[in-house]
Amino acid sequence: MEEIIIQITLRDALITSFGSRMPSPYTCKIFLKAPENWVENGNLIEEGKEKFFQSFYGPDWKNGNSDGSRYSVYEYEETVLKSPEAIQSAREEAETQSDPKVKWWFNRVDEEGNVVTCEKTEIFSE
Repeated sequence: MEEIIIQITLRDALITSFGSRMPSPYTCKIFLKAPENWVENGNLIEEGKEKFFQSFYGPDWKNGNSDGSRYSVYEYEETVLKSPEAIQSAREEAETQSDPKVKWWFNRVDEEGNVVTCEKTEIFSE
């Protein structure tokens, strides 16, 4: 099955058990290499999105952490990189990353359908 690259950009905050909201000081940029059947109408299917969030925040992320805190995503955008030009542009951006207000992650879907961390080269390999 063909694989595609999805760029996810998000902002999140930690909500404490007392209800205080502590936004992350950086934007998260994630590249996810996934089977093409993980995308419908230009977006991750719900099951794929949930697997991504479970990998990123932990398997029980919706229920919060043991200390009563939880993560809240308040900005979320995903872009399927379809053209060779879009993939090349993303590769160049990832290779020249220098903005301290942006943190980068590289993930792929493994043979069992789990989202796992990988190296940048696994995302942008030909």
